[in-house]
Amino acid sequence: MRVEAMGKTRYTTKGKGSWGFNKETGRCEEFIYGGCGGNGNNFESKEDCDKRCMNHYPKK
Repeated sequence: MRVEAMGKTRYTTKGKGSWGFNKETGRCEEFIYGGCGGNGNNFESKEDCDKRCMNHYPKK
């Protein structure tokens, strides 16, 4: 979807911003969730992801 605001053109997706834990980086990272399928590694906020995942996996 193309969105124009304050003289700038931006492109968005229909998906929703979500957060998931990336074992490779050892951090919670934002991604676009399209709403189909999914798993337990899908959080509404970085804080929720951090609370759930950071204690279970060591930082890299």
